Amino acid sequence: IPYCDVVDPKAQAIGAVNTIVNRDGKLYGYNTDYAGFAYLAEAHGVDFAGKTVLVLAPGASLAEEAGRNAVAAAKADCIVSANFCPEFCQPDYAFFTNSKRFEKLDLAALPCPVVLTSNLRPLPQGALAVNYDRLAAPDVQNASLGSNSVLMLLRLLRLCGAKAVLLAGADGYKPGTPAYADSLLHAHTGRGAAFNTAMAGAIKACGLDVTFITPSEYAK
Repeated sequence: IPYCDVVDPKAQAIGAVNTIVNRDGKLYGYNTDYAGFAYLAEAHGVDFAGKTVLVLAPGASLAEEAGRNAVAAAKADCIVSANFCPEFCQPDYAFFTNSKRFEKLDLAALPCPVVLTSNLRPLPQGALAVNYDRLAAPDVQNASLGSNSVLMLLRLLRLCGAKAVLLAGADGYKPGTPAYADSLLHAHTGRGAAFNTAMAGAIKACGLDVTFITPSEYAK
């Protein structure tokens, strides 16, 4: 961006340029991912532009009454769950990036449409599939951040023009406490303060106004 003479407003809002056009010696910066993701979403009837989105992660706080009450009280335009579909509320969309959790899905039984990343196989015919490599952003210090479903969903929402995010169930990792709302969702061990700090930084850098509505180690 600093090397461009003119930056498209959408690229400026996203905070990244991936295409530069030289017009008579002036460099114009654009972000084609915005147009691509936004068009794909709209073609499937998915519209996040200008909306406040409630994102549900599968943290243990959503197994508690206080967490579920916070979700019920949240004032959002739509709800998206990440790598699970909760039973206590009906999301508008379920976003999946994890092959192990995807393989266990009965798509016909889900109460909402799904948004899938392109690494999942087999992709159901007609499903909204978004490019995994465009959403993954490997971190040289913590490679697992690149494939984190919450971060990938935040990037997708940003590219689709969401206004703000209310984040629930993104609890982080704390010794002696369960990390997931359902033991069947358990996927990681050995994560702690360093991972929490890295996630906190990545969430702050995602380019969206994110508010935690359930307690989180990422918010400390």
